[in-house]
Amino acid sequence: MRVCAKLVVRLLPLLPLLAGRAGAEQVPFNSLLNNSPFGQTRSGGPTTDASNAPVEFRGVVVEGAEKIFSVYEPEYRRSFWLKENETEGRITVRHFDEAASTLSVEYGSDVLQLSIRRGPKLMNGSALGPFAGGPAASAGQPSAEESTASTENDLAAVRQEIQRRRAALRLQNETQAALVHR
Repeated sequence: MRVCAKLVVRLLPLLPLLAGRAGAEQVPFNSLLNNSPFGQTRSGGPTTDASNAPVEFRGVVVEGAEKIFSVYEPEYRRSFWLKENETEGRITVRHFDEAASTLSVEYGSDVLQLSIRRGPKLMNGSALGPFAGGPAASAGQPSAEESTASTENDLAAVRQEIQRRRAALRLQNETQAALVHR
């Protein structure tokens, strides 16, 4: 009985909190509600900062009038090709703005505005570099004709090497067979 009385005495000051009649000045944890140690809560509005977004917009393919979008989840290392208003897991593609090259995506309850993510620049200021024989071909790159001739020469060298090795193997087998029959 004494333990129960002590418990009631300790819980009595919390009664207004439990009843929902406490003012902001009476709540000792009000600062935690305004400044959470777990980060800011999301409002559900569009987010434009894609640097820390949980998904990335990697590309778009247009087939006729249909657009298909590549969306990547870095945390799970998986990607999906989705059409507008198509859902996969927590990802729903909503709208593509061609003028701004942005994709509106719902990720869980958040709406994200994602810009297309570009790969690293590898050579000549472009991600992939020019195609051989294309309009951007430089003097240091072979033309399509030179590339074809080089490939044919390489194939001829491979054929010769195969013939040489087959002849050497035949000679080795004949020599071993002659030694066994002695």
